Amino acid sequence: MACDTKERIIEEALRLFSEKGYAGTSMSDIAERLKITKAALYKHYSGKREIFQKILDRMSALDAERAAEYDMPGAEDDEYAEAYMNTALDSIRRYSIAQFRHWTEDGFSSRFRKMLTIEQYNDSTMADLYQNYLAAGLPVISVDCKKKELLGNFKNNGQEYRKSQDPRPVLDHDFMLKELGKVAPYGVYLLNDNTGFMNLTKCSD
Repeated sequence: MACDTKERIIEEALRLFSEKGYAGTSMSDIAERLKITKAALYKHYSGKREIFQKILDRMSALDAERAAEYDMPGAEDDEYAEAYMNTALDSIRRYSIAQFRHWTEDGFSSRFRKMLTIEQYNDSTMADLYQNYLAAGLPVISVDCKKKELLGNFKNNGQEYRKSQDPRPVLDHDFMLKELGKVAPYGVYLLNDNTGFMNLTKCSD
């Protein structure tokens, strides 16, 4: 029964944090929402900070569970890029979709995200936590697959710095060269680490 009460406290506290902000929510507000006395609330938690820490612990555990389910690496921050370069692209894609759904569809996680988004503008400690949670937890990943591209020295719109009167010679047509064919570039970018890599394959599926 005590465990159930502790869980209810965490759930309702996070609900209030996402509505009124962490700073704007008091222990009295939480007790009132739960329809218990403030003294009864303090029997379970010493204050808002302990409740907030329990929320963080749960989010970290949920992230770790999903990472294990999709075989994601658990490297330290400075090893993320190298670790993900050695991870199957399909696993990264499936994990990214699962992460997006979790953060947008799961009630607990979406309220946690909303709370941090609100509080990062009001409190420097929360702003640091918002950034550190993304960096210290699992990375934010962007996966992209472009259409198939021709291989060869073809003309591309854009600019390139070169010596005057020294243009780069290119082919005067864009027909596929049979000996080279086409490739589909896949890109994986770690948003919170500003690193990434490109993989070339013949299949865009």
